[in-house]
Amino acid sequence: MRADELTRGCQCRSGISAFEAEAIIERLERFQVRDVGSRRWMAQHEMTERLNIQAHMNVHHQNEEFVTEALTTFEKLPLLIRDLLVIETWKGKVYPLVLRELATDSVTLYFTLYHEATIVNLLEIVLFSRSACLSAGDALLDLVDYCARKVAKVTAWEAPSDPQALSGKRILEMSDEELMRDKFDEMEFAICIGAIGIMRYLSEHAAELDLSVVTRMLNTHDMISASVYLIERAPWFERTDKNKFRRYEDGAWRDIPRDELPRLGKVEAQAWLTVYNLCLEPKCRESYEYTTQNQDIILRLKSFITEIMVDQLPVLVHLQRYLEELTILQPPEPKHRPNRSILVELVPEILDEITKDIDWDEVAEYQKTTVFRQTEEDKREMARRLAATYDLSEYSELLDPPKCGKCGKDASQRCSRCKTEWYCSRACQVKAWKTHKGACDMVVGYTAL
Repeated sequence: MRADELTRGCQCRSGISAFEAEAIIERLERFQVRDVGSRRWMAQHEMTERLNIQAHMNVHHQNEEFVTEALTTFEKLPLLIRDLLVIETWKGKVYPLVLRELATDSVTLYFTLYHEATIVNLLEIVLFSRSACLSAGDALLDLVDYCARKVAKVTAWEAPSDPQALSGKRILEMSDEELMRDKFDEMEFAICIGAIGIMRYLSEHAAELDLSVVTRMLNTHDMISASVYLIERAPWFERTDKNKFRRYEDGAWRDIPRDELPRLGKVEAQAWLTVYNLCLEPKCRESYEYTTQNQDIILRLKSFITEIMVDQLPVLVHLQRYLEELTILQPPEPKHRPNRSILVELVPEILDEITKDIDWDEVAEYQKTTVFRQTEEDKREMARRLAATYDLSEYSELLDPPKCGKCGKDASQRCSRCKTEWYCSRACQVKAWKTHKGACDMVVGYTAL
């Protein structure tokens, strides 16, 4: 069965069966950076997205998690992690070189960029399982490096002055290249937030992970200190006005009333659980190299742990006790620390293999002239397949209730032309038409190809 036949098979109805999931997963293949965006690569992206949606549906309905089981059985987690590093590398090395020429085909380029978010989202679901996490083997070294890069990036994140969704008027004023850069940043933030969740699950399984993976988390990247910086910086929380606040949850920024400010957000809880796991797990306590510097950094958490937080996340009482113990701990001097040089430490290999001896200018030129050069027929086929892949009408229980594009209230009516914007009433739709028309024409024009 070819990749395109598998894709059509998994699109014939809203979900995929366990048999279809196994067939798809068994045939997942390795790609190089130069293959990103190609027909075969895009077919695998569509199948990966189907697996991602089905995995979330299984968790939502508390069904058998056959996607996770199949990825574990066929030992495809290392391939999935490799695919993640391939698209990350492409975004960092090739995307800047092709953006100017390819920005006019923004939809194809957008879904190529979205592949990283798809894999991160799927890994968040799959790595909850201990057996799945262990099946990734040495690839976890590369995954730890990846998460460390994303955590560092989001810790230093500077939010735009207007992070709300783009208005139709602003879309019309922006060039194709500016629009893609804006969407890139929005997507990158979501990916970084997803990496926080992945790190939490890695830390949760630390007791059974290879010592090299634990050492890389604790000493190579010092994810305990990195998580402290992350909690202090709190990029998931923003004060937009004197009395207005918002928090990033479930993939979107949400306004929160003042009386809900003490509530612990989901992303923040992930960061705290990472600290808890890495500090309290005996294997981690034995492996972590304490210094006066990182001891001082960790102790800064004491001021954050309040009774309200402990009520919401009871395990923090144990972390609080650990911090009290750490206060009186005297870190050993360097010359008195255990000699770990006798240990044979594994090193990550996937990223080195992906980037070895690559001429990025040559790859960019190849993609501009071959991979992303599409005929009108190719664009029509791409539009049809993407529309089928991302038709979430059967997954409405996973989605938030739509909001009116004009006033923000709950909406029940959708624009009949583009089917992307929602309104609470005919009156709001008429008022919003002047600014919505441009974006509406853009969407309708593309889907009509």
